[in-house]
Amino acid sequence: MTAMPFKDKNNIFAHLETLSDYYAMDPEDRKLYDSALRRSRDYYATIESAKVEGRDEGRVEGRAEGRIEGRAEGRVEGRAEGRVETNVANAREMKKLGVDYLIISKVTGLSNDEIEKL
Repeated sequence: MTAMPFKDKNNIFAHLETLSDYYAMDPEDRKLYDSALRRSRDYYATIESAKVEGRDEGRVEGRAEGRIEGRAEGRVEGRAEGRVETNVANAREMKKLGVDYLIISKVTGLSNDEIEKL
């Protein structure tokens, strides 16, 4: 079994090796390396920024769609409740007038039991 290289035993030594390689470069190569590194970091920062921006836009759009859908559902439910209330009010009036339960049921859609409870 061979011994593990010294730099692999601790990350700090691998980092020191990278630094020594960097400072061993001549000034022109170091400039090129720095420029390439800067472009790479800028590229990845741009990608990450776009991801965050895209997620934020998606959340805003999702909330807007949810509000629209919620309002539409609320309107539908409100109209349905309004129809039921109207049918109950009409059934009450017809019952007061002595209209037959079968006719009240056909007109309002209420059952005979519901009409009797009014």
